[in-house]
Amino acid sequence: MALTLAIQHETCHSYAELDCQPDDLFKSSVRQICGLFVTIHDSKLYLIHQTAREFLIPESHSLNDGSSGWQNSIKLEEAELTLSYACISLLCFHDFQNPPPWGDGVADSYSDIIWMSYANSHTFLQYSAVHWARHFQSIEKKAPKAILNSVMKLCDATSSRFYTRFAGYKDNPHS
Repeated sequence: MALTLAIQHETCHSYAELDCQPDDLFKSSVRQICGLFVTIHDSKLYLIHQTAREFLIPESHSLNDGSSGWQNSIKLEEAELTLSYACISLLCFHDFQNPPPWGDGVADSYSDIIWMSYANSHTFLQYSAVHWARHFQSIEKKAPKAILNSVMKLCDATSSRFYTRFAGYKDNPHS
């Protein structure tokens, strides 16, 4: 999650350019800002309970006038835009311009093992490869031109980026 926030606040083109907070400092910051609404497990943020989600995210027909503090303070469209931007930006990192170490997308058990090792060594890559399209689909009509241009790069089947995102997506049960 720290990486996602770093991508949002910086113009980065590679992992090396990111300035992420160390895990312990990030956990402390999250606890200070969110209190008990959020827990952190395996470097992932979780709302403490479904009722927290219902409290933070307004029903589609309700309006937030800003006077209620945290209640109804998260707009799903803005959250989807944030996640879409983070996933797409990461998949467009220069780190993924070169051919991937597992080859040109040929699926076999060896390439799957190499992919998992590769994804584990690149924070947020697996999530981005699997979920970028879902996040983008929910905001595509209002997507800024920069995101649209990046999506075109990701969908170019002749690029190495295509194989990076495809390898994470093809065998994932959540895709």
